[in-house]
Amino acid sequence: MSSTSNTYAKPDAFPQMVDIYGEKFLYGEIEKRGDFSLRMITLTSNMIALEKTRAIINGNYDEVLGLKSGDYMMLRNDKIDEVVMSDTGMERRTNYDFVKRAHGKVLVGGLGIGMILLALQDKECVSEITVVEKNKDVYHLIYPYLKKHLNKKVVIVIDDVYEYHRKATGVVWDSIYFDIWNNISGDNYPEMQKLTKDYFPLLRPSSDSFISCWREDDCRVLL
Repeated sequence: MSSTSNTYAKPDAFPQMVDIYGEKFLYGEIEKRGDFSLRMITLTSNMIALEKTRAIINGNYDEVLGLKSGDYMMLRNDKIDEVVMSDTGMERRTNYDFVKRAHGKVLVGGLGIGMILLALQDKECVSEITVVEKNKDVYHLIYPYLKKHLNKKVVIVIDDVYEYHRKATGVVWDSIYFDIWNNISGDNYPEMQKLTKDYFPLLRPSSDSFISCWREDDCRVLL
């Protein structure tokens, strides 16, 4: 089935994740599980102006494109002090192309906060979605909030996406996406190439089937 049968007009088609996770986070609640924490962040116009100034100085203005004031959900790995995922403008913009193209049976590596998953399941041309999440703590932190919003298309598997292809015998997907990296680095690119090679045999032979990785082009430039 062609992905042109149902496309998204703009990244705003992603859900507002604060609405998904509920009002408890509006009062500064932070929920933790193992090394991970889930919280709401509020970006003010002054904070955004400061971030844009820093981005101009550092030569990475693309990172703040689409950044608007408001409330956002954030998943962090506190052990390494990194943001795993949020639903800010950058995340919406850089994941938009995959959501727009995805169709048929879809495989996604990485659960994140579920923003991509919720957008995918609303597409009529997406028939099944398998999400592979390695970390049980992330799953147990995120899934209780997502489960009442998920439909029957979705299956979440607790497994390592680097190993899962060996177990998925007899399965083929139309759209495959890997979103397992917290930051942009040239070091990520060889991992992206390996995953693409490992999962290519599980891609349906079709002109519109595809595999992609989050910000793959940006990582290749940084090699």
